[in-house]
Amino acid sequence: VKMYIHANSDAPDGELYAFLRLGNDPDQNYYEIAIPLKVSDPLSYEAGEVWPLANEIDIALDELYALKVERDRNNFSLSQSYPLEGPRQVGKHLIRIFGRPDLAGVRSILIGVRNPQTIDQRSYRICLWANELRLTDFNRKAGYAVNTALSLKLADFATVSGVLRYNTFGFGNI
Repeated sequence: VKMYIHANSDAPDGELYAFLRLGNDPDQNYYEIAIPLKVSDPLSYEAGEVWPLANEIDIALDELYALKVERDRNNFSLSQSYPLEGPRQVGKHLIRIFGRPDLAGVRSILIGVRNPQTIDQRSYRICLWANELRLTDFNRKAGYAVNTALSLKLADFATVSGVLRYNTFGFGNI
């Protein structure tokens, strides 16, 4: 997942966080990716200063999947954000998961700004621009799926039924 972010604000660098939520809905089933914002100079017109690399979201979907697998392996509650102690840092990104999101069925994308609570409860003004949300570098190798069903009737004694389904990576949606 990649996206460029531009921020004009009276806040110091790193005080505000931009976040991106991907999931089935914006408040119950989502992955969240956040980054601390570098505020741009409003008088600069250079691309590197208007769209600083520090504000670029560039994270592999595998990192989100790994967090979900870890959460499920730990039998953590789906009604709380995981990790409970705060978002996991992956490079410059902070990631967390809530509920049971499914990237194959994303219906909601939310972009926002977070002002973490501080002792002085200071508020800031901000103008945020998000540009070019996209998926890149994904595996284009084709996969396959097998579905089979078996029903066996043993005279008047019993009926045995079974279903087998197998999917490899690359079959179906992203």
